[in-house]
Amino acid sequence: MSDLCNKPRALSMSAQQRPILPKPFRAAGPADDGDGFGGGPPGEHRPLPPPRRNTKAACETCRKSKVRCTGERPVCSRCRGRDLECVYLAGYFETQVQALKRKHEESLHENLVYKELYRLLVTVNEAEAFDILQRLRAGTDVGTIVRRVQEGDLLLQLALRPESRFRYQFPYLPSMPAALQTPDNPYLGSFLYEGTMQGFHQFSPQSSSTAEAAQAWSYSQIYLKPYHAAELIDGRLGSVKASNWTLVTADDNLFRQLLRAYLIHEYCVAPAFHKDYFLYDLARGKGHLCSPLLVNSVMAIGSHCHRSVAFRSQIWNPQNIGYRFLVEARRLWELEDLEDATLTTFQATILLSLAYNSHGMARTRYVRSIILPSKPYASAEVLHRYSVRSSTEQRPLLDKIGDIFLRHAVSMARKMDLFKPNPAIKSPRIQRAREFTAWAFFNFQTSSGYYFMRRPWLSEPPEVALPDPDSDPGWYGEFALMYPPSTTPTPMHWPHTFRAMCWLRVIMNRVAQETFGDYHPQAVTGLPQETALEIQSLLEEWYGSLPGPLRPQVAVFPCHMRLHLEYFAMHITLATTVIEEQTEIHSEADLERVGAAPVARSGPVAMRHLETVARLYYMRHGFEACDSFLAYFLALLASISLRALEGSGDGARLSPGRGRPEVLRSTLILAMKGLRDQGRHLHVCKVLFRLLRDRLRLADADILGRFVVAPGDKEEEEEEKEVDLALHTRSRFPVPIVKMGEDLNASILENLLEKYQTVSLESSDSSDSGNDQDETMMVV
Repeated sequence: MSDLCNKPRALSMSAQQRPILPKPFRAAGPADDGDGFGGGPPGEHRPLPPPRRNTKAACETCRKSKVRCTGERPVCSRCRGRDLECVYLAGYFETQVQALKRKHEESLHENLVYKELYRLLVTVNEAEAFDILQRLRAGTDVGTIVRRVQEGDLLLQLALRPESRFRYQFPYLPSMPAALQTPDNPYLGSFLYEGTMQGFHQFSPQSSSTAEAAQAWSYSQIYLKPYHAAELIDGRLGSVKASNWTLVTADDNLFRQLLRAYLIHEYCVAPAFHKDYFLYDLARGKGHLCSPLLVNSVMAIGSHCHRSVAFRSQIWNPQNIGYRFLVEARRLWELEDLEDATLTTFQATILLSLAYNSHGMARTRYVRSIILPSKPYASAEVLHRYSVRSSTEQRPLLDKIGDIFLRHAVSMARKMDLFKPNPAIKSPRIQRAREFTAWAFFNFQTSSGYYFMRRPWLSEPPEVALPDPDSDPGWYGEFALMYPPSTTPTPMHWPHTFRAMCWLRVIMNRVAQETFGDYHPQAVTGLPQETALEIQSLLEEWYGSLPGPLRPQVAVFPCHMRLHLEYFAMHITLATTVIEEQTEIHSEADLERVGAAPVARSGPVAMRHLETVARLYYMRHGFEACDSFLAYFLALLASISLRALEGSGDGARLSPGRGRPEVLRSTLILAMKGLRDQGRHLHVCKVLFRLLRDRLRLADADILGRFVVAPGDKEEEEEEKEVDLALHTRSRFPVPIVKMGEDLNASILENLLEKYQTVSLESSDSSDSGNDQDETMMVV
């Protein structure tokens, strides 16, 4: 009852109260308290402030200070105003929680990668473990290394790099002949033989430190991979421009490839200039030690070294880019003033002689344009001294272009006084280039005379001392080679190699001066026994003083092994040219008498070691890469094996496989395969292969066809289409080896080719039994 009475009173009181409204908004004035609200006009209302923008992630500075962060990137407002470092750990569209989750997943993945790396280091073999460690030290990402090991490096596979355990297999008989495995053979205990035959574990590094172990493993790659798998490392090669030096091509990539091919292959056979000085001027596009004539001459030789060049063995073929380089070089050479020749002109003359000698070809119509230049190259006295003695029985030598350039070089060297120090030259760089070139030319003209079995033009070496390679390696220049996958360059030890080559050429020059006659000898004159023993002693002293990288246990590069091949070939020359001994040797039993024929007794031993080195060369490097010096040694092995199979001549006495036909066939087929492979680069080797193949019995020719000439070989079909090899062959290269007193002209390549170009395999087989005329085919 009371509630009902009080209800009207409460309603009347609420109706009397004033409604509560928002405070009107007005602009802040000086009398206000600064909040913007005061006694403004009624009806004016302040709008609500906009909602604060949410920041997904604060920067680390604001987060640690526990203040609000505006979230601007790259620097927030607070850090910008206070000049603080502003770092965001979260991504632009990430919250702090999302960033933590991402980092957690990355940590888990990184942990798995390192676990896998640890597992690989524990489980893989030592060689691969050191390769992984080497890549880590080089800065390679761990994930990249693990992925490469797990999945394989596809780029490396596409590049077709040789496999580390790869070695060439002997044709016919796959193993090293037992006749070569004698206790006195130093090459059977070499790193090259053991590494090639047994593989990785021979070179597992056992060094005390990781750096030494990695270096040892990198160095061991040279014993496990062929030489042509290496890449020449020289930063100057990437800067050369073809258009600065030649009109033949503007393709810089091709130009650099040919230059690399020349430097890594033929430069080491017969250098004509200092490599470093030449490359320095070549890269900068100017200089006194590089010229268009020299560059085109280098490219002409480099063209037959590079496997991608078509028709590279046909130096007369306009489709061969080497022919175009050679024509351009000859054009520039004929424009030179030969009376006042520069050093680069002299160097180019050496290379032009090498180019023609390597291919063994010349055309008479070319000779007339070269032999009669606008300016005579020498005085009448010099021309008379070096004139060719013509006769009715033989062709004049003037149609052999390589020899013409060699005689020009001899005349230039004498006019330049190259073999003596010149005090007038103030530049140490020019002086060193002259000194190196002097020794290079002496080596070249000596080897040309020796291997063509004629007396060299120059009998005395330069009056310039060869510096110690260890104290002054810059005088020689060095090569840096990279064997994949190693990232450590490997030196070739070129300074030691060139110095040893020079001393061997001094001995070789004496042998040629004593043994061979002038430019048209009818026979090898022979040596007195006393002289031969003295030269033999000099050779043994040279062999015993070889520096460490060239010793039989360590030698590995082709330029090292060529020196060993030459050393034993010179012993064989001495063993077959001693006057007193050749009259008392009629069979192998004559050598077994005590004190009989001391020089000739070294022949079979030298032949055994020479064949061992040649087989090691093939096992590791193969015969596919260009090496013009192999022609002589391969022809020597083939001719001796062939005569030993026939059971006649010195071949039966010298050959290690005498009395074992299968071993002799193995050596013969290996040598023929080498001539076949080198014939793809050099015309002379192609001709030698054809001549020797046509000399084989039918059964041996069939065996050769199974291992050397594959059915459907395109190059073989191309050879058969050639109308006449004699048309392009003008070479006085004598097929080795010629015995003292025998007719030298009978073994000249050009004469052999003209005489036997129509002989077929069938006629050769039928003539084995009694055709005495064929016995002049291969004189041993």
